[in-house]
Amino acid sequence: MINLLFTGNDKIFDGLSIALISIVKHCKQPLNVHVLTMDLKEIHPNYKPLDEEKVKVLENYIQKSNPNSKIILHDITSLFKEKNKDSANMDNAYSPYAFLRLLADEVEEIPDKVLYLDIDVVAGGDISELYNYDITDYDYGAVKDYYGRVFINSKYINSGVMLLNMKRIRENKIFAKCRHLVNTKKMMFPDQSALNKFADKKLFLPSKFNSQRRDKDSDVIRHFCKSIRWYPYFGKGDQYRQPMSKWFRLFHTINVKPWNVDGMHKRLKCYKYDDIIDEAIKLKQGLER
Repeated sequence: MINLLFTGNDKIFDGLSIALISIVKHCKQPLNVHVLTMDLKEIHPNYKPLDEEKVKVLENYIQKSNPNSKIILHDITSLFKEKNKDSANMDNAYSPYAFLRLLADEVEEIPDKVLYLDIDVVAGGDISELYNYDITDYDYGAVKDYYGRVFINSKYINSGVMLLNMKRIRENKIFAKCRHLVNTKKMMFPDQSALNKFADKKLFLPSKFNSQRRDKDSDVIRHFCKSIRWYPYFGKGDQYRQPMSKWFRLFHTINVKPWNVDGMHKRLKCYKYDDIIDEAIKLKQGLER
């Protein structure tokens, strides 16, 4: 059994679909998928929880690969309001749903070992290779952040893929420390920086388990996070590509997600995952009928 953890609101369905479809394409072991969600519509109309109907559609799909797979949806609205609602980072470039993973230690059903994944990842290989790492003596296993290791510190990890030792995290109260920092100090990358700060022991994993820059044949998990391109850009920008400012254009950012098919093709020239994305589109169309 492989334990997985995702977090997000109603809008994660596209990304969650692509992630799970890609995982079961390469991995036939049963999946125990935990999804943390919450209802914060009083803050923003888009902050709606992921609903059971969508989860059931995804569960039915992954059970075709292995009938013992399951998805458990946890609505932790009250827990978030108790622990994080007055956070200094509620008004941030990242939505409050990014902080939900920091509450995993408070959810009893989350097992002692779980693989956390951002919803903008696509599996290009069998994730059991990653899951089978022994992290008994570590808080988590993760890959160094492509840019953070240069601009922040050499041991700065990207938190989009983390093999979590929840037993140690609960014992050492690591997530509780992270929540306190996120609640009290304004930061650019709140939860990721907190996770970097408070881990006593990190297992640094090969980049193929969180490939953040270019597609490689060896990729087990490709992470489509925001990236920097180190050449001038003099255009007006679009929804995928923006200059850092109108004065400083020595580099620009590109932010294309797997469900942005046009961006995947035109900006990244990436067609590698088209079969997976097509399956996800069919799933969504079936849900909308």
